[in-house]
Amino acid sequence: MWRLFQNLCILYCLYLNSCYADDSHGEKLSKPEFDLCVQECGSQYEECSKAIRGLWRNFQKNKKQIMKVMNSCCLRGQGDHSQPSTLSFATCVRDKCGAELWGCNIKKRHSGFLTEQEIEYIKQKESRQKKKTPQ
Repeated sequence: MWRLFQNLCILYCLYLNSCYADDSHGEKLSKPEFDLCVQECGSQYEECSKAIRGLWRNFQKNKKQIMKVMNSCCLRGQGDHSQPSTLSFATCVRDKCGAELWGCNIKKRHSGFLTEQEIEYIKQKESRQKKKTPQ
């Protein structure tokens, strides 16, 4: 049985003495508080990505749409400090957790056999690579 593609959000944070929550009150978070804050932002990211859950069944066909939504859920508004912390994972960890670096990683996870579509895609990809490689 296929497990649906799942996304993992991995935060790369530079957790230094300068890592403060919400600039308005300059309160430094302890490591456990920071970890909890990141988990809460991760839940927000997961909630945002639910909109495309059904598209993962045919990743190759829906790849562009999936990546567009996932990028938006992860990074939208990251450079604009006027954007609300509820906009994306990046704005959440930046504003609520005091993170200085962030990012998201999408990983394919499944169990069972490959579908016919995946087998065909792999064959086509290998064929294209062979044509590109000088012999």
